[in-house]
Amino acid sequence: MPTAEKTATRKTTWLDGVPGHLQDIPTEGLYTRDEVIDSLRDRGVDITESILVSLEKADVLPRAVRRYRDGAPRALYPPWAVDGIAYIRSLQAKGMTRAQIAPLMTAWELSRVMWEDPLSGSEGSMRLGSRSRPTTTVAT
Repeated sequence: MPTAEKTATRKTTWLDGVPGHLQDIPTEGLYTRDEVIDSLRDRGVDITESILVSLEKADVLPRAVRRYRDGAPRALYPPWAVDGIAYIRSLQAKGMTRAQIAPLMTAWELSRVMWEDPLSGSEGSMRLGSRSRPTTTVAT
């Protein structure tokens, strides 16, 4: 009896919106999962590693990229992920479901990657910064 072939579906990471030639980002500017959680807790955001992973699995938050840092593979996030996760948790506190939040976060996440002005002498470069989130009207 033939077995059904399993096809692995690749989940979206925050790096997927970045052109291929710019995806070799130094890991020094990225946050580990523990650093993200610590930053959020410093802000008073209730978060655990299991909540963070579940947000990724539910496609509410883009998955971290896996890269070597400090001699071991790590889940790494851009600096703006802290703002995004805090925003997600605030929407959840207002009663929004993950299904309601996911489309908002897709648009928000795509606005996080900022391209440098090619006329500024840094053509083709990218910075992963933290900008204020777009204004979103949320029905409460």
